[in-house]
Amino acid sequence: MDDIRSKLVTSPVDTLTPANLELVVRVLESLFKDNSLEQTLARWENYASLTPDKAQAILIAFEDLIAYPVPDLRELLLEHGWVNLFHENEGNPVLYSQAEHLEWLRNTTNELRRIYKNCQASDR
Repeated sequence: MDDIRSKLVTSPVDTLTPANLELVVRVLESLFKDNSLEQTLARWENYASLTPDKAQAILIAFEDLIAYPVPDLRELLLEHGWVNLFHENEGNPVLYSQAEHLEWLRNTTNELRRIYKNCQASDR
């Protein structure tokens, strides 16, 4: 993730920047893919403790994605993070809507931020 860090937009903008989208993809692939959410959060805690500046940039990228979601959010999460979200209706899977995917992303990002803040507080 180091090679794109210099391209990140870390202040509010009116769009999701390509660099921040690329960072989200890389984080999905490195932290989420092939892991349960619990495993991902444990790995994130370690990452946020060791590299707080990079963790903060990741949070900004995820928050930009929430503010300016891509139309294919489901495909992005599924392809790059293996995050397959669905409800069951009479035993049949019903895929989450775009709004439900966005809510999942918002809740997950809030949890990442909470862990990040706890790491920052414990380092003081």
